[in-house]
Amino acid sequence: MTRVATAIVGTTTGLGLTAACALVDRAAPRPAALRALDEHLAAHPDALRSGASDVPSSLIALTRLLVEAGQGGVRAPHCLRCLRTADLRHRAAGGRLCDTCYRTSTRRPCHRCGQTRRVDTASAQGPLCSACARPVRPCARCGELCRPTARDHDGGPLCRNCYQPPQHTCASCGQVRAGYARTPAGPVCRACYTQPTRPCGVCGQQRPLSRRGRDGQPDTCDRCRRRPLVTCTRCGQPRRCDPWMLAPVCLTCSGEPEPQTRRRRYSNEREYRVARARRLVPERLHALLADSVGTMPEQLTPLATALAAAPNPTSALDWLTRCSGGRLLADLARRAHHEPVSHALLDSYPQTYDLHHLRGMLVRAGVLPERLEYLERLEPWLDQTLSGCPKAHARVVRPFAQWHLLRRARARAARQGFTSHAARWARTHVLIALEFLAWLDERGTSLADARQADIDDWLHDAAQTRYLVRAFLAWTRARRLTSDLQVPTLPHSEPDTFLDEASRWQLLERCLNDGQMPLDVRTAGGLLLLYGQMISRLTRLTSGDIHHNQAETYLRLDNVPVLIPGKLATVVRAQQDAATRRRNSADPDRPLFPGRAPGARASNEVLTRRLRQHGIEPRHSRNRALADWASELPAPVLADLLGIHITTAARWAQRTRHDWTSFIAARADQGMSTNQRRSISRNTAWSD
Repeated sequence: MTRVATAIVGTTTGLGLTAACALVDRAAPRPAALRALDEHLAAHPDALRSGASDVPSSLIALTRLLVEAGQGGVRAPHCLRCLRTADLRHRAAGGRLCDTCYRTSTRRPCHRCGQTRRVDTASAQGPLCSACARPVRPCARCGELCRPTARDHDGGPLCRNCYQPPQHTCASCGQVRAGYARTPAGPVCRACYTQPTRPCGVCGQQRPLSRRGRDGQPDTCDRCRRRPLVTCTRCGQPRRCDPWMLAPVCLTCSGEPEPQTRRRRYSNEREYRVARARRLVPERLHALLADSVGTMPEQLTPLATALAAAPNPTSALDWLTRCSGGRLLADLARRAHHEPVSHALLDSYPQTYDLHHLRGMLVRAGVLPERLEYLERLEPWLDQTLSGCPKAHARVVRPFAQWHLLRRARARAARQGFTSHAARWARTHVLIALEFLAWLDERGTSLADARQADIDDWLHDAAQTRYLVRAFLAWTRARRLTSDLQVPTLPHSEPDTFLDEASRWQLLERCLNDGQMPLDVRTAGGLLLLYGQMISRLTRLTSGDIHHNQAETYLRLDNVPVLIPGKLATVVRAQQDAATRRRNSADPDRPLFPGRAPGARASNEVLTRRLRQHGIEPRHSRNRALADWASELPAPVLADLLGIHITTAARWAQRTRHDWTSFIAARADQGMSTNQRRSISRNTAWSD
C-alpha cells in the first residue's frame, strides 16, 4: 500500500502520504485489488493522467476518489467507444466499455426473427433476442399464439392485440381514455399530455429534457441530444454540426444561410428543410452509388430517380444519411457494377428491416419484379433457422417445411393472398417441430421410438402452442417415420367479449364528430364500429373501393356496394383525399390507409395500436357490430353485404337465435318488401 500511495503522491499535488493511503484503502480493500493496482501503476506511471480504459477496476475507483478530493490533473478512465467517463464494468479487447456500449456490442442476429438485436438468451439453436426468448403461448382471449404482452385479472397471457390499457377519465379533456401519464391534477391521455420543461444543460433553453445526465454529464434537450457539440472538420470549433453532412461540419461552414435569411426566403422552417433536402438528395445518392470514376450503375438509375422525386425528401435524406439503409444501398451499388440486381442477391444479405425497406423501394421503382413478399421470406428464414440446429433434426424438418408447409402456403397465396399472420403460422409450426425434437433428445428418445406416453407428457400442463405439433406428427406418420401418435385438436372458442350498445354508439359519435382524433383513426373506427370489419380487411381497402355517385358514397366490401351514411361518408372522403395528397398519386389501387413506405399499406398492428390509443378495442367492437347485423339480417344477405364467409354469417345467425323462415318465404313469393328493406338499412342509415 505504501508503494502505491507514494506513486500517487508523486503524481498529484498537495496530497499527503496519509491521505493517499486512506484513498488507496478505500479503492482497493482486498489484497487482489491492491496487487492489481500496484502492478498497473508500476507498468504505467502515467495511468492517473492518461484516461486510458484498459485498467483494473481498483484504478477506476481510485481516480474517482481523487477527482472528488479536488485533484484537477487526474483524468478518470473513459469508455473505449463513446469516451464517456461512466461506470466501466465491462471488459473488451483494448479497454473497458460502459453499459450502453456493451449492450450495443452484444448485438447479434437473432436465431428466430433474424433481426440484429441484443442477445438475451443463448439457446441450443443460437442466440435469441428478448422478444423471441419469451415463450410462445396462446392468448387467453383470442387463442392466437403469441409472446405475451401483459396478463389479465386471472393471470392469463394476453397478446398485443387483446391487451387494453386501463381506462381513466382524462383530467384535461374529460374523455375516458387510456392513461398516459399522471399529473398533480390526475391522469391525462396521450393527446393532452405536455412534457414539463427544464433548463437544458447544453444550450440553456427551457425545453423538455430528452436525456438525464449521468456521471457529471449535463441534462440535454432533444435538439442537443440529436445534434451534440462536436469538433467541426473545417473550422475546428466545437459546434453543433449538420446531421445531413457526411463529415462533421457545422452550419456556418456548410454554406447554409443564416436563420434571418431563411426566414426571408421561406415561410416556415419546414419549407426550408424540404427545399434543402430536395437539393441534397441527388448529391447523397451520387456519393453512395457512384464508383471511383463517378459512374452510377444503370440498374439502380430508376431507384435514384424515384428517391430524388420522393414526396417527402427529408425522410429519404434521413434514410440515406443516418440509417443503416444508406450503407446497405452503397454495398448493393458496389456489387451492381458487375452482377445483376435480383431478389436472390438481396436474399444473400441478413434479413433486416432495412433490407425489406430497400427491397420494397426497388420493386416500386421497377428494378425488381413484384413477388409475394411474406411468402418468399420463408425459405431464407428456414435456411437460417435450420443451419443452427442439429443435422438430424434438419433432415426431418426441412422436408416437412418444404413439401407440407410451403406447399400449403403457396396454395393459400394463389387462392387468397399471403399475409404476415399466414407467414407466422408457418414459422410457428417449424419452431414447434424443432422444439419437440429437442425435447425428445433431452429424454433420450428418438423420433422413431416415440410413443403415445411421450406425447401425453409433452402436452401435460403445457401451453396450447404445443398442440400444433399435431401437423408435424401427422406428416411423419404418413411417411412411416413414427407410429400412430394422436394429438387432440383444440376446441373452437366462442366470442365472449362484446362492446355494450351504448358504448358502441358513443364511440361512433366520437369518430364522426371529434376533430381532435386523427383522420385515419376516425375512418377506421367508423368502418369497424358500423360494419364489423376485421383490421386486416380495413388495411387492404384501396381508393378504388370507394365509389361516388352524385351526392352518395358507396363502399365495396364484397360484391354488393354498401351505402355509407352522410357523416361517415364525409370522413371517408377526407381520408381518401389525404391518402392521395400524402403519396402524390391518383392511382385507384393506392391504399386507403397508407403506411410509411411509399405505396405500402399500414400494417395491422399499427392500425390496431392507434385505435386502442383512442379507446376503440377492435375485437369487442367487431363482435358487437356483427351481432347486431346478424340479429337484423339472414345469413346469406349478411354474407353478401359485409363480405364475410357464409359459414361465419351462419354462426353469427345461430348465436343470435333468430328465425328467418318468414323472410325466406316472403322473398321467394313476393320479393323483398319495404319493411324488410328498412330492416337491411337500419344499421347504416340515420339522420345527419
